[in-house]
Amino acid sequence: MKRIGMLIIILLSTITIVTYTPMVVSADSGWDNDYSSSSSSSSSSSSSSYDHDSSSSGGNSKTSKVDIIFIVTLVSMISIYGIYLLITEGIKPKKKTNSISSNRIMKKTYNISKIDIKKYFPDKTEDTLAKELYDKFVSVQEAWMNFDYNKLQELCTSELYESYKSDLEILKKENGKNIMSDFKYVSSKIVEISESNNILTVKMLLNVSFYDYVINTETEKVIKGFKDRKYYNDYELDFICTKTNINKCPNCGATINSGDKECNYCHNIIDNNYKDFVLSKKNKI
Repeated sequence: MKRIGMLIIILLSTITIVTYTPMVVSADSGWDNDYSSSSSSSSSSSSSSYDHDSSSSGGNSKTSKVDIIFIVTLVSMISIYGIYLLITEGIKPKKKTNSISSNRIMKKTYNISKIDIKKYFPDKTEDTLAKELYDKFVSVQEAWMNFDYNKLQELCTSELYESYKSDLEILKKENGKNIMSDFKYVSSKIVEISESNNILTVKMLLNVSFYDYVINTETEKVIKGFKDRKYYNDYELDFICTKTNINKCPNCGATINSGDKECNYCHNIIDNNYKDFVLSKKNKI
């Protein structure tokens, strides 16, 4: 009975905390998530995902303060009692880990055991390949932060680049800059390698930590997120490269130089003529 009561109390406490505690999430390149809280207030007229929802306040301020005090007191009492029951019942919380192998993203089924990296990349091991792709990921984030369009175009597929460029133009109009710093590699796993029409696609799961917030470029004040809060994010990343470089434009047949992303004759976008890995997809899990 005590255990059932304990679980009910903890559940109620969790619901209360979640309901009344503002959520803070990271953004990073492409605005994978909206900021829903900030360390300073700001206003915006843009409709992009860069904005956070604003809520109007009203009613009696004294009543609001009493409600807040009541909620905080209630949550504190329930939490303390829940911790007491955990101790007396001898139940210890499970130890958290940042290991990718025990992370929730590994619940998705991958044919990991059958991946033969040497078949596709004879000169690479999983560690060296993962390190190379991680460095690409960080370079994309830094290029996004610095509004380095040329670097982004070099590191991303045309489709992804155009998406990032559009988001950055909106951010620039708002006098914003997405600061990301102190990247720390935690863990990774190459989960899939596929080949189609001389295009190799490598799918990697990555766990990485970094600081992530937005400042106003004129005042240098933080307007979204928190300067002193570090995030631990899980990603599913797709990188592509060509097995052999294409030397003819698939649209008009004109000669294509190694590394070209556009035909010099018909201006057709050459998405599959890369000298190196480029990021084609990034999903925050």
